[in-house]
Amino acid sequence: MDASVRVAVWSFYFLAGVVWLGSLVFIAYRIHQLRTLPVVDAEVIKAGTDSYVTRSYETDTDGWSQEVYHRWYAAAVVVRYEYKGKQFITEARHDVASSKWIQDRLARKWKPGTRIRIRIDPARPQEPLAGLGVNLNTFLPAFGLVACGFILVAMGYGVARLGAFLTQLFDSLPRTRR
Repeated sequence: MDASVRVAVWSFYFLAGVVWLGSLVFIAYRIHQLRTLPVVDAEVIKAGTDSYVTRSYETDTDGWSQEVYHRWYAAAVVVRYEYKGKQFITEARHDVASSKWIQDRLARKWKPGTRIRIRIDPARPQEPLAGLGVNLNTFLPAFGLVACGFILVAMGYGVARLGAFLTQLFDSLPRTRR
């Protein structure tokens, strides 16, 4: 295998390793949140799905920078709870923005009048996290990163196979003298 092909293949493998390491860091952060943030029982007053738009800049095929908008959704509930003797009525959000159907499912689950468990950051008790627990929604970004890592490994394998095929093809061609 040619050295340039080998560098390309190992670049894909390196990127896959970085992505997988990122997923491990994300999982460790989630586990840290689950172990350290205190849990409070809260009553749901209102539930729904909020949407918001983020803006980023991407370069098109001609090299021009263009503004791109992405719509994200987050399940949000207005809750009433008590923390350290103080009453709060505030909005709790699921902290992973994703597709509308996932967040709508959470909002349907949190009907007004039901009791849910929320997590409180002691430094900011007025900004609780809803839905943070051992469930698919909490760890979904990590699963996405793991899948991206597998895609990068497959791309590296494909480049290696293509490089080997092209090397074999060019080696089998008759050589001409000048």
